Amino acid sequence: MTTQEVANRYYELSSQNRDLEIVAELYGEQIECIEPAHSPMPGAKGKKNVTERLEKWFSGVQEVHDSAVTKPTVMGNHFSVGMMIDLTMKDG
Repeated sequence: MTTQEVANRYYELSSQNRDLEIVAELYGEQIECIEPAHSPMPGAKGKKNVTERLEKWFSGVQEVHDSAVTKPTVMGNHFSVGMMIDLTMKDG
């Protein structure tokens, strides 16, 4: 896949809140989720661990009020998207 194709697929899945599919389909086994030291959920390394971390995070969501993602901007081998989510977590 080209970078544009990956970006388009990411946008398609993200627009439908299909984050677990993004990890399964578009990321390699060496994926790493990096979080600040003070984060209540530590980062994770490896596709299995990152997937489990996402599942744990989603299980803590009480309600999603709104979410959005911008169309991707592609530059060479990289792309970026803007993301927004308004939600209520179960613990507060």
